[in-house]
Amino acid sequence: GYVLAEAFRLELTNPLMAANGQSSSNAPAITQADLNSVRDAALNYWESTGLTEAQLSLLESVNFALYDLPDGMLGGETSTTILIDSNAAGYGWFVDTTPFDSSEFTLDTNGNLIANAGSVASGRMDLLTVVMHELGHTLGHDHEDELMGESLDHSQRHLPEVDDFFMSLVEGDNPLLN
Repeated sequence: GYVLAEAFRLELTNPLMAANGQSSSNAPAITQADLNSVRDAALNYWESTGLTEAQLSLLESVNFALYDLPDGMLGGETSTTILIDSNAAGYGWFVDTTPFDSSEFTLDTNGNLIANAGSVASGRMDLLTVVMHELGHTLGHDHEDELMGESLDHSQRHLPEVDDFFMSLVEGDNPLLN
């Protein structure tokens, strides 16, 4: 006879954590199709930042998988795979069907995009932010700004262009307004 055994150990580097830890609710899991649609949007956002062909090729080669990650963890990466928690640490994912239109969010006085009360993004974790965060690690970015922070609060969205542009508006340093 044969013995079939599967054992592996994943070591996730720089995992993105839910700012308030694991939620006490238990939201439903998303599908791989949901994750793939957001992955495509995240690649487009990163491409718009001026990536080289080699960097874009690197991002396109990354595998994505849904997984029941440890408590409070939203996403993490290995050398070739990005793992996304299936239910956003219990908060539930906001899977944006119009990821290039952030109309579900409003800019607050600190330059953060916060979900509008009553919107489908309110109270949920933004899948686009998490996927972009993990792709940022693949590019070699560390926890250096809002998008690449160590944790994410529910109802928040961070985008590279939005963070830099709107933060300059809030701080009054935007040359377009001078």
